[in-house]
Amino acid sequence: MSKEKIENRIFNDGLNEQPPEFDPIPDGCRSPILMRIMLVVINIASFLFCRSFLQSWYGVHGSTPVWIPLVFLAVPLGSLFFIYYYMGKVGYERIMKTICIAFCALGVVNIFLPVHSFSVGSDGYSTDFSYVTSVGSVLGISFPSEGSATTVDGKTAERENRSRLTSLKSLIKGERILTCTDVIYFDEQAKNFEKSIAESPIWLKEIPDRLGGLAYSALDSSGYDYILFFNCDTKEFNFLPESGKYTFYQVMYNSQNHELRILKYTKKF
Repeated sequence: MSKEKIENRIFNDGLNEQPPEFDPIPDGCRSPILMRIMLVVINIASFLFCRSFLQSWYGVHGSTPVWIPLVFLAVPLGSLFFIYYYMGKVGYERIMKTICIAFCALGVVNIFLPVHSFSVGSDGYSTDFSYVTSVGSVLGISFPSEGSATTVDGKTAERENRSRLTSLKSLIKGERILTCTDVIYFDEQAKNFEKSIAESPIWLKEIPDRLGGLAYSALDSSGYDYILFFNCDTKEFNFLPESGKYTFYQVMYNSQNHELRILKYTKKF
């Protein structure tokens, strides 16, 4: 008697049972449970890494390009493709397909989610001087490393400096302030900084008429000796862009009291 017949006879004698298969696959349509877990973990890790990468990019460049979340959107789309064509026929793996579709929707929402590498406190204020340093790295400007800094979020800045009429005008112009930072430098540090400002071509002593549309209109910019504008999207200084929505830094400096003001805002053209 062959070995195969002997084994079948042993398991069919009523005393022994055939050992069950691990994660059986009926009709070739069910996938191993480990593969399902791996797909979920990969999608979660991809989303978290995308958010982390966006925050890092925002901290260095001051803006978040659309191509980053679009690249990571390929992970849930690829998972969905894998499920349809490699893990089962249509009608099977409904739960996994639903999960991957949810991750695809989350990836689309991720394109529009705001990213901030710096956050103020619950009261809308922060005295963290590192924000000034991070802005300097975006602009390529070496701000003095010590001083007194106060940063407020957009809502707090609007509440403290705007009237209802000013708010209406700003809304019509498509402006929205994100942060406002006021910095006071000590005399020793301000001396070298003011010398570099006077020698730099990007600092303007007044706003020319051709750049009048760049300024954030809801906050007063008078009383400052130097001013510059930086477009976070086009990486250009003091340049009026084409139509569209852009994120700007407006940096102003008063040499009499060594005060630096940094406005970050969005504006439509």
